[in-house]
Amino acid sequence: MSVYPPAVSYFARRVMGCSTNCYKLEPNGSPDGLGAGQIITFELPTNTLLDMKSIKFMCGAKTNGGTCSRLPNKIDSLIERISVEAGGLTIAQGFPQYNTVKHVKSILTEPLCKSSSLTTAMNHENIPRVKSDVDGGAVGNSEDYSSATNFAVGDFLGFLGECYPQVIDTALLPNLVLKIHLAPNAVIPSAVGTLVYDTDSNSGSFGVSGQGEANYTLNKVHLLATVYGIMDGQYDRMVESKIVNEGFLEVPFKSYQTFTDGQHSGSSRFNLGCASLDKLYAVWRPSGGYSGGGLHPVLYEGMRHKGTAGERGFVGSSATATTTTVDVAQTYGVVDFEAPEFNGEKYTANYFNFPKPAGLTTAQFNINGTLYPQFQAEPGDWLALTNEAMEQKDNQIRCKKWWDNHMHIYAVRLNLPESDKLRILSGLDTRSINLSGMFNTTGVSGTVPLTIIAEYTSVLRIGSGLQLSLVI
Repeated sequence: MSVYPPAVSYFARRVMGCSTNCYKLEPNGSPDGLGAGQIITFELPTNTLLDMKSIKFMCGAKTNGGTCSRLPNKIDSLIERISVEAGGLTIAQGFPQYNTVKHVKSILTEPLCKSSSLTTAMNHENIPRVKSDVDGGAVGNSEDYSSATNFAVGDFLGFLGECYPQVIDTALLPNLVLKIHLAPNAVIPSAVGTLVYDTDSNSGSFGVSGQGEANYTLNKVHLLATVYGIMDGQYDRMVESKIVNEGFLEVPFKSYQTFTDGQHSGSSRFNLGCASLDKLYAVWRPSGGYSGGGLHPVLYEGMRHKGTAGERGFVGSSATATTTTVDVAQTYGVVDFEAPEFNGEKYTANYFNFPKPAGLTTAQFNINGTLYPQFQAEPGDWLALTNEAMEQKDNQIRCKKWWDNHMHIYAVRLNLPESDKLRILSGLDTRSINLSGMFNTTGVSGTVPLTIIAEYTSVLRIGSGLQLSLVI
């Protein structure tokens, strides 16, 4: 029956002597009062089978300062970089702008409302305007969820969440040390008021920058990790035999590198040497900088905003309706798009808003003289190419307007389809050719910030006697 697919096969496999448990891991240092720029260090469990994808970063959080300051959508927005070390060897050095890359990957590979209750319920998916969906309370000048463990960060990028196999025998490795670098305060949006966004005057609106720069602190920080044990000896013999026959075990995992050009005006360069370059992304960033209170919440296009007299769908007696009639500013409003999924409010932090630059007409990657794609692609072409690059996965781009105003990300795939699932290194090997890459555009008006993301596969080789080597 083994030649038939599982859907029509009758079989069962048994692993003898299997056990499982979950541990709480405290940081090296205080778990409270942690803020921007600080590094949180954890020592991972030793001499066990550690499920890397089970690791959850738990915390409470609150905002401080500014006016109407809010935590950004997705609590992992507060992470700037993650690194993993083993006995002095840096397995995953980490990369700056982890939070930006996480937002990009989420937009392109996850549905708008994830089915995972943990990820949705404990990830601060939405920025609240007047009422919190975390504790159900009213939200004024700040959010404060620091008294309990309200948030969980999982689904990590890189070695923690994208290594294969996902269960690592830590007895084969020196002590693993995880370091989480917290993001700058620029990720915290701050509004001037809590009124529904007003497309006419914006006075007192939740979509206008507040005064002063807000900040954040984390409390009750710890990790949760699931470990396994297999006591029948077969697993140990299998691992030992593979090391004897091949000299090492191979653990492939995803790595990323970011390249930032704050003044893209037609061409941006990047350089990278790696064994398997799998994907390239170009992410447009908002102009105007990320400090001085300039990071307001951004209302997604087409969602509910404050109505004006005579406007389609307006509820109220006048454009300045108050609580004595119908409170248009606080409660009601109009929806621009007819689809029912737009009948509400949804905000993102300006730091993680990716709008199309003014005037952009075409864009194209150039890698050592080879063009990707082989023509100057227009933005409409890029949307189709990006979906293909992500292997047609469900994404959060609900309409073309969202693509233009909030999610303008370009992606090209350089490896074979489903290579990641099959652990196949089929991307570009750029270790000996001194890769010189360019991202070229036409029509861009002025200069705009641009971030280029390179996604590639690295391999950790584990030998006998705790010997390690890394193939980047």
